[in-house]
Amino acid sequence: MQCGSNVNTTMWDPVQIFTHHSHYKYAVVILNSPLYWKDDILLQIWKNAQINVTVDGGTYKWLCYLKEQGIDLLNENHNEYVPNLITGDMDSCSPIILEKLKNMGSIIIETPDQDHTDYAKALFQLGQYVKMKNIKLNRIYVFTDFSGRFDHIMGNINTLYKSDTLIEHVQVIQIASDSMTWILRPGFHSIIIPKILIQVIAGADFYQLVHL
Repeated sequence: MQCGSNVNTTMWDPVQIFTHHSHYKYAVVILNSPLYWKDDILLQIWKNAQINVTVDGGTYKWLCYLKEQGIDLLNENHNEYVPNLITGDMDSCSPIILEKLKNMGSIIIETPDQDHTDYAKALFQLGQYVKMKNIKLNRIYVFTDFSGRFDHIMGNINTLYKSDTLIEHVQVIQIASDSMTWILRPGFHSIIIPKILIQVIAGADFYQLVHL
């Protein structure tokens, strides 16, 4: 995504995920971390995504979030909330749950390689999937609220840094309940900031901004 008259400029409009434009194609990846999202915000984001991926224990986190919204995915007919892909070394998700989701349409890809994180392996598998399905994505949103562990934080940043080698030509943004994180590589960048973020008083939280 380049623009500019004399120089190439990478455009960033990260909050497009909340606008639901039909031309905006994105994927959702849910890692094994808490989902602190209120109301049905994440449900709408999920339903408007081209591809949804849960990563190992992230599958369980997604099911728990759905239950908080009154949705029992394993025992009710809510196929719109079934992940397209489930990846990881599968040490944090029940085989029974995986089998049920497979029968509901999920593609299960076990990635036991311990030289890479489940996050990195998920991006690679997502890249293979979009090539196979000939899907063009504008962006990938990786949902991860930091647990406070420094090794997890640095591991996620490291994966962001390597994301170009895992899935080409797609911007990857980590999104938490109160922040967004991405890598600015060498070159020129233009970041579109919503007016409400400029005008809002200090201390307003992310959910208030989304609902304004």
